[in-house]
Amino acid sequence: MAENQSTVENAKEKLDRWLKDGITTPGGKLPSERELGELLGIKRMTLRQALLNLEAESKIFRKDRKGWFVTQPRFNYSPELSASFQRAAIEQGREPSWGFTEKNRTSDIPETLAPLIAVTPSTELYRITGWGALEGHKVFYHETYINPEVAPGFIEQLENHSFSAVWEKCYQKETV
Repeated sequence: MAENQSTVENAKEKLDRWLKDGITTPGGKLPSERELGELLGIKRMTLRQALLNLEAESKIFRKDRKGWFVTQPRFNYSPELSASFQRAAIEQGREPSWGFTEKNRTSDIPETLAPLIAVTPSTELYRITGWGALEGHKVFYHETYINPEVAPGFIEQLENHSFSAVWEKCYQKETV
């Protein structure tokens, strides 16, 4: 067992060294498991364990049926600020995308939210849920509430545009 673990650790160290030497660029695809196994002279299960260890260290990630990829640099973004996810991604050399799963009006407002946006429990708000992605890889889910008195028709304006684009274009509220 110790010998097998040593082989896994050796494979992991060699792969890690290749990553540092730039075997492929951040976001780039690694060679197939078969090719990597041949290059390292190890069995596929040993290689898989080494790859999983590197994934646990956030150095690589796997996309089902597509292979292993080198992790991009950490994305810096705080959703608590009125900052544009799209703008932050582009400034950091990333490719943003997003989608909406639900856009509706609701008076079912979480108790913790009501005092933050100064509304009564019977007030109707827009509730928008969706996701944001970098390079096609989903990185967050959001649930956003917007007061229709502050932004009348926001849901209709949103279509598939970014929040910041709608705020700036339709409501003249600048995002950072």
